[in-house]
Amino acid sequence: MKKYAIIGIALDFPQAHSTQELFNNLLNGKTSFRKLTPQERKLSPYFNDKNFVPITSSIDNPFNFDNNFFNMSNSEANITDPQQRIFLKCCYNAMEDASLFSNLNQRIGVFASSAQSTYLLNQILTSKGNSRKFDYSTFIGNVTDFNPTRVSYKLDLTGPSMAIQSGCSSSLVALNEACQNLSNDICDVAIVGGVSISFPLNSGYSYKTGSTFSRSGHMCPFDEKSDGMVTGNGCGVIIIKDLKKARINRDNIYAIISGIGINNDGNTKVGYTAPSIVGEKNAIKEALNTSKIIPEQVDYIETHGTGTKLGDQIEVRALKQAYKFKSPHQIGTIKSNIGHLDTASGIAGLIKAALMLRHNIIPKSTNFDSPNPQLKLEDAKLFIDKNKTRSLNPNEKHYIGVSSFGIGGTNVHVILENNLTFNNGSNDSDNQTYVIQLSAKNVLSLEAFRNKLITYLKKNLNLRIEDIARTLNYGRKEYQIKERYSANSVAALITELKQHNTTSKDKSLDKVGKFISLPTYSFQETLHTINNEEKATNTQTIKNDLISICNIWAKALDEEVSENSNFFNLDGDSLIAVGIIEEINESFKTHLSPEDLLNNPTPKKLFELIQPSLKHKLANNIVQLQKCPTNNKNIFLFHPAGGSIFCFRQLVKYIDIDGLNIYAVSFPSNITKNISLHDLASYYVNEILKIQNDDEFLLGGYSFGGNIAVEIARQLEQKGKIVKNVYLIDSLVPNAYPNTAPSNDEYLQMFPLAWKLMTNPQSKINALNLTPYKNISLAIKHLRNQNEIPADISDNKINELFNIWVNNHKALVRQNTEPINANLVVFSATDNMPNIMYQNMHMKKTTPFEWGNYSNGNLKIIPISGNHFTIMSNKNNLNSLATLFKGELQQ
Repeated sequence: MKKYAIIGIALDFPQAHSTQELFNNLLNGKTSFRKLTPQERKLSPYFNDKNFVPITSSIDNPFNFDNNFFNMSNSEANITDPQQRIFLKCCYNAMEDASLFSNLNQRIGVFASSAQSTYLLNQILTSKGNSRKFDYSTFIGNVTDFNPTRVSYKLDLTGPSMAIQSGCSSSLVALNEACQNLSNDICDVAIVGGVSISFPLNSGYSYKTGSTFSRSGHMCPFDEKSDGMVTGNGCGVIIIKDLKKARINRDNIYAIISGIGINNDGNTKVGYTAPSIVGEKNAIKEALNTSKIIPEQVDYIETHGTGTKLGDQIEVRALKQAYKFKSPHQIGTIKSNIGHLDTASGIAGLIKAALMLRHNIIPKSTNFDSPNPQLKLEDAKLFIDKNKTRSLNPNEKHYIGVSSFGIGGTNVHVILENNLTFNNGSNDSDNQTYVIQLSAKNVLSLEAFRNKLITYLKKNLNLRIEDIARTLNYGRKEYQIKERYSANSVAALITELKQHNTTSKDKSLDKVGKFISLPTYSFQETLHTINNEEKATNTQTIKNDLISICNIWAKALDEEVSENSNFFNLDGDSLIAVGIIEEINESFKTHLSPEDLLNNPTPKKLFELIQPSLKHKLANNIVQLQKCPTNNKNIFLFHPAGGSIFCFRQLVKYIDIDGLNIYAVSFPSNITKNISLHDLASYYVNEILKIQNDDEFLLGGYSFGGNIAVEIARQLEQKGKIVKNVYLIDSLVPNAYPNTAPSNDEYLQMFPLAWKLMTNPQSKINALNLTPYKNISLAIKHLRNQNEIPADISDNKINELFNIWVNNHKALVRQNTEPINANLVVFSATDNMPNIMYQNMHMKKTTPFEWGNYSNGNLKIIPISGNHFTIMSNKNNLNSLATLFKGELQQ
């Protein structure tokens, strides 16, 4: 057969969201199996079953999805099986990893397998909160047939698109079909993958005597204590194309598909669900014949390895009869690490094999102590190494066999080989200067991707700058929001990215480099599920706390940190541990010691340690300024950049409306520093949903508070909520703010001026001078000397207010600019802010009418006498504002 190159990989496996994470887990012998928490046990449908096995191996956050990126409505995303959503996201990531966006005129086919939709059965049809009757949209979003065609539609792919189903072997059958389509010139490139996610999540299973499941809850293929399989959830996708074309295009080749064998058992076995020695043996022999290699050339076999007594015995006997090895050969299976992924199990094994050939390393096996004597591995010249990894000579040819056998008898065996041209390629850079472009659909994704790229480059300084330029300039899709950086080395690019030192030059036209694997798009995901709202809100609260811990780690370690990052793998030491624990204790009012990190070395484990002591109540930063016994309607008003809500107390005195509750939200005292506008809004969304779940939302805010209110409206709409109106009190449009925040020195210089304008808005501007300060203490001293700070306010409190002001102003630099659906009512000051504010904060003057660019609803501008500060302090101006505000609320 023709040879095909694997040029792109994307995955979402238990405790692994990238190829790097997966391979590190394999090298470290890590498994993703865990016992259910007490809460998960109680929620499991098997809780009262005497044969309940409380074990799980699942992916993180399967309900999270960036529906705006893929142009899906909230309701469509909610009723679509997460299997389809995650598969779609993995396909896009794989296309970026393969740099397919360099030529979208190709015929790109999609060959996909997915498990039957338990989301439909156990989430949608049983949910009390689902007001929809079962309709055609729900049908399309949950039937396996439509998984590949949804990808083709959303990503505009014109090659063949088909669902392939054959049980556990589905994804490798899909691979065979893709290769046939490439061979027959029906498509130019093929996306191949599988996904399997079962609901309810993390629920364990009920063991039945004689079933294929493990009674003990341990998955130990080929081991003497093996007693069956444990399932897992996950998704894997690869991109393949003709090997010759891939080499001509200088594509990123992980491994090469050199042979495939496929067949069915027929009825030559004891029963329909039983495996067959003859069927498996013949599929293996066919793969060897089509690859034109002899068995002894194979370095390793990634087995099907289900861990069942019958399955393991049949597979070993089939391997013995097909390969007839003369010397011992190593075998293993990824199932001992992540479980049996059903329709995605074959692609999971193939991805593992491709990464082994890419890195020239065979990882040690896990969950294995001693071989099952009934298998007679030695007689078959097979062995499993549980102790050490094995290196492969990168200058020699290597082959790996991959097996996947499905219930019902469809067997597949694939032969992969390494790509010697990759291993022998030059790493010398040409040291030319390149203009490199980053692009995203919104500023939040762009900023997140930039940070992700910095972290990746710091760990891969040996990359060539010309390869980075070719990959990012021509392998990625170009969106409206973009920025460019000029650099002649990886180190220089890191510096430019960290300093956000962009260039106005066009991206480099040179295509001298090769395509390489780089971080993929940073999606802005939100929760999408048919589920109990209270449970979702509690989950979000827990998620916010976990994110806070991750942020504390990231700050201390200067690394990108996920909930499963290992402190010691990130080179954490005792001094860093002390700092992390101290800040966690301060933030969460806990009493941890640095030694607790030894047994709980990840943010998630540390959070689980302190979680029982946390009590989530209504945040003390929310004050109800006006209470209505009938509780007809609520409005939430959000603080300006200084964080205080005292300005609203005066405003509300003039507003007295029956049936209206007025809540004012101040900046929380326990919030992490340098929080983004998006994350701060998520925090507030979580809190206000505890007060109001349904009906139309009314939001408002003064200055910065208006900008945060718009982002909150956006996130509420993404959750399917209706936001009727957002009231902005002299809030500036996002494009009024610079692309880069002022420096810390500039903030220090501006703070006394800002303080005077906030506390004494009638100050004469021409008498306010800017003075440089070395630190905040000197600025505070200057204000005290001028009697601008009351004696009963401590320096620590002023310093705290300064940090809040700086943090919130920096957050305004990066705002989501996608329009919301709510109506906007803007109370706009008739007088501009002092010019000195615009100049020194690098802001530009805008008009309130520009808010029309940020809303699909109606825009109403209401002028208010005064400037940005006096409209909320001058009694006459405030009275006028309150009267007009009240009139709008009564409409």
